[in-house]
Amino acid sequence: MIKIAVCDDKNEAVALTEKINEIFEKDETMIRISYFKNAALLRYEVEDRVYFDLYILVIQQGRTEKEKQLMKTVRERDSEAFFLVLADKLEPTLAFPIKSVQIIAKNASDDEIENIIEDVKAAMEKRKKQCYIMKNQAGTWRILYKDIQSITHEGKYSIFLVQGEREIRVRKTLKEIFEGLTNYDFIWVDRGTICNLAFVECVHNGAIVMKNGDKFWISRGKIKYFKQLIQKYWGE
Repeated sequence: MIKIAVCDDKNEAVALTEKINEIFEKDETMIRISYFKNAALLRYEVEDRVYFDLYILVIQQGRTEKEKQLMKTVRERDSEAFFLVLADKLEPTLAFPIKSVQIIAKNASDDEIENIIEDVKAAMEKRKKQCYIMKNQAGTWRILYKDIQSITHEGKYSIFLVQGEREIRVRKTLKEIFEGLTNYDFIWVDRGTICNLAFVECVHNGAIVMKNGDKFWISRGKIKYFKQLIQKYWGE
């Protein structure tokens, strides 16, 4: 399901959301749209770990500060979220210092709007294949595969170590997680560890050494195998 947040205090995004519904229904993609009257209310939701795939913001001329603060808050928690900004007109002053932002003029033609939505839809579908989505009692996370360093196991929980040395605990077995990974850069080191090859520094003294200094021990019989696997990944 694609989750969409619409921040619109004057119901100016009605035509845009109707077009989005139409385009996503063509291939039976399920969507859920949540409406917010102002950027502050939506920001509170994001701070409470309620995230969306697409944020649609309607801005009035000369009023962008709250929207920029919202984008900053979203980016701190989801580095790849998409934004559609509906503005009175396209101006250089509307430049947002954040990637994945598409500005649409309120007087844009139906064809222009449809082309933009199709592009954003394709980009979101591509990104979903690059992410792992996890849920626990604290909330829902969408983590890019390239940001996952390793996954270890402790009791009933699997622990994701992501860039920034953040840890996220999920009540799932490593087997369940490994089967759900669609990125082939991950290797199962032993019964308690999954590593992302992109973060491996070397194989040394019977252990896989990660770039952050973590070491994961491997059996003597598998040292040669893992060395060859890593060398192949490095293109040696």
